[in-house]
Amino acid sequence: MSGLLFGLLRPASGLLDGLPDLRQIAELSARTVFSILGLMGLHAWLSLRFKAFIVPLLIGILGYVVAGLLGTGWYWQLLNPYAPGFLFMPRYKGEALVAHLGWFSGAELMSIAYLGLFTGLAFHTLKRKR
Repeated sequence: MSGLLFGLLRPASGLLDGLPDLRQIAELSARTVFSILGLMGLHAWLSLRFKAFIVPLLIGILGYVVAGLLGTGWYWQLLNPYAPGFLFMPRYKGEALVAHLGWFSGAELMSIAYLGLFTGLAFHTLKRKR
């Protein structure tokens, strides 16, 4: 988006010449949001579960490192809550790494399912603390 703004302010820069389709930018932005919903739920639950801030932070860092090390070729990577960001990202020619179910990919659907699961666990943890 900053490239679009800079290209509009300074047309001589040539940034608007190779601009992707705005529909593609909006779709990629929406897919990014859907792919991190599960992480939002997971870290909401972890934040309520542990008093120390460092524990959810450490789990998050290790989760991303493990997801990156396992790569997209691991068969069970779809079940890793940290993997959807890696799985839906388009490659150089725009092909997706996982199959799509309608508009959503399997990774995005799994992220939405994780949001429901971990949000439920967060509410359960919150209720139990009272």
